[in-house]
Amino acid sequence: MKCRFLRSDTLILISNFNFNRRELRQAQKVATEVFESQVAVHFIFIFIFLALFCLPALFSGVPISRIINIILLGLYFLICIYAGRWICRKWLSSSQLAQFVIYSAIALLGLSLIGVFGLKQFSRDDGAGMIIALVSVVAGFLLLGTFLSITRTAMLRQLKGTGLVKPLSLENILAQSIK
Repeated sequence: MKCRFLRSDTLILISNFNFNRRELRQAQKVATEVFESQVAVHFIFIFIFLALFCLPALFSGVPISRIINIILLGLYFLICIYAGRWICRKWLSSSQLAQFVIYSAIALLGLSLIGVFGLKQFSRDDGAGMIIALVSVVAGFLLLGTFLSITRTAMLRQLKGTGLVKPLSLENILAQSIK
């Protein structure tokens, strides 16, 4: 059954939407190199985190001077996440629980002091409630980094431990979707 109400501009759009297999394979190769590079994955995570962190401020019409403060706050939280991740990979994954607790407490104290200094510089509020909230948020982001590291390590061990399941790569996924 033919559709009689199809407009000519729609047909042009549909005819221009053809993909050349060679161009698609080149795009697949570039995407594979980007996503399988460990550094690129971290840059993509940072970009997505900052974008999602700053989107509400951008859409609400916040002045540019405040957006810079929000970006700095997002970078600060990323430092907290990566500090938790590093501490976990360095001491918890090697079963050194005492060192993990000690260095986590030092990181919490150090990052909280840096946060309080930043709060004094960029905010007019000097309340104790803000400082308590900041310490709680820093602890939460340190725990998030630890959780992400533990989850990634556990998933990699499961994938490597079973001979039945191969680690999924972007190249394999894209190759299966093209077929």
